[in-house]
Amino acid sequence: ATALPLPPQHSRSVESGPLLTKARARALQLRYDGGMSDTQAVAKANESFYRAFQDMDMDQMSEVWDQSESSICVHPGWEMLSGWHAIRESWRAIFAHTGYMRFEASDVDIQIIDGAARVSCIENIFTVADGMTIHSRVACTNLFVRKERGWLLVLHHGSAIAESQSVQVPDTEVTH
Repeated sequence: ATALPLPPQHSRSVESGPLLTKARARALQLRYDGGMSDTQAVAKANESFYRAFQDMDMDQMSEVWDQSESSICVHPGWEMLSGWHAIRESWRAIFAHTGYMRFEASDVDIQIIDGAARVSCIENIFTVADGMTIHSRVACTNLFVRKERGWLLVLHHGSAIAESQSVQVPDTEVTH
């Protein structure tokens, strides 16, 4: 991995300490962006999560999660995973069995509640299988908490959205 120096606030550490990987430098930059509102910082943390997911980069993914036993992840169709160890292994398995994926988040809503932030969105996921592009949609909730390291993900819950079904309402009146 390419090494980058720490943000300018830590230039003294760079002179006397080791350089950082790109993922670690990006995570530190999230923590030290001055003048950013909580909503902007959470939006940036959420974007970092999806970038790590799309890039299938375990180092980046590790930087956005709170690596505690209280963290929870629910992938669409999976059972609930509790604790960073189980969550980390799930991402490793997903990355190992995925060839390509691209994300576009839509309907993003960020709510700040005390020292926590809820991000709800629709994940528009594009994958390629057997030469065909597949578009799937997932309703998602991400919960971030403000820690010393910045806004960290403590809950990711995704639920697959079924293809739209049209329902025909009969023209006849229903009488009781």
